[in-house]
Amino acid sequence: MSKLLIVGATGIVGQSLIKSLNDEMKENNNLTVKVITRDGNKAKSLFEKYENIKIEYLEGDVSNENNYSEWMKDVERMFLLTPSFPQQVSLEQVIVNSALTHGKDLKQIVRLSGLGTSADRDSNCLLKWHFDSEVNLQQSLKNFNEKNNLQQQSISFVILRPNSFMQNFLVYDREAIKQGVFYYIKPDVEGRDFYVSHVDSRDVGEFAAKILTESIEDHANNTYNITGPQSLSFPQLTSIISKALGKEIIAVPIEEEQLFSSMNEYPLWVRWMMLKLAQLGKTNGVASHVNGDFKIVMGKEARSVENFFEEFKNEFL
Repeated sequence: MSKLLIVGATGIVGQSLIKSLNDEMKENNNLTVKVITRDGNKAKSLFEKYENIKIEYLEGDVSNENNYSEWMKDVERMFLLTPSFPQQVSLEQVIVNSALTHGKDLKQIVRLSGLGTSADRDSNCLLKWHFDSEVNLQQSLKNFNEKNNLQQQSISFVILRPNSFMQNFLVYDREAIKQGVFYYIKPDVEGRDFYVSHVDSRDVGEFAAKILTESIEDHANNTYNITGPQSLSFPQLTSIISKALGKEIIAVPIEEEQLFSSMNEYPLWVRWMMLKLAQLGKTNGVASHVNGDFKIVMGKEARSVENFFEEFKNEFL
């Protein structure tokens, strides 16, 4: 029986991935999913309702390489989602090396990254950490495949690069929207708006599930850029929110230092990480693009911002 190991199952993307895998297996329930978790009871409370997949709960620390001799047994595919933090690269290196050492049946690693990863990003930007992690994964697989003379049945990677999640509105903007305002970073030039093609994290989970249940060869060593179906300025976004909630929400541009000081409850590295993302948004770079990868692979449109705020409007009232 095919087994899939998930690192990062209890976050918003991981939960969507598990649900989507369960949906994919309605007609063919021969998938076993191994979920790594620090809290088995929490994971069970999230996933025990799913009946089309068999779930094994593995309690332990992903940074402890000794765990992988047991965890990797019979695992053919691996989904890798780690927290964005300054030590992300070194943590993932331990995970990947341990998986390769103990994964005798391993054929595919699917990594969740971020849209706009680049070597040119600032050192305290999460997209730089993601870029370095992508490079490490690809180089580790290349070295492993060459060392073991794996040509026809080499271990392949898939990189998923989603744009900023709509679910972040629930985390960072809910209270302000309840008060009738939506804060966003002031453009560098007055009157020149910048745009973002926000994506629903549930679409990212569905996309990952499709990759993990389709032919490995069809997606081997591919990178996918996942965006929502529309690129919106923040005043346009605010109009959509107002219509969904049935009340006026005012778009309020703020300076960078105001954003930074508004996050005083977070660790310093988090505040800089979020500011760097906001600065990148102002360039109208890749975060403003609408890419066709989701529609091509999934055969349908991704959820829109209108869909999101209609569904979750009670959270903002």
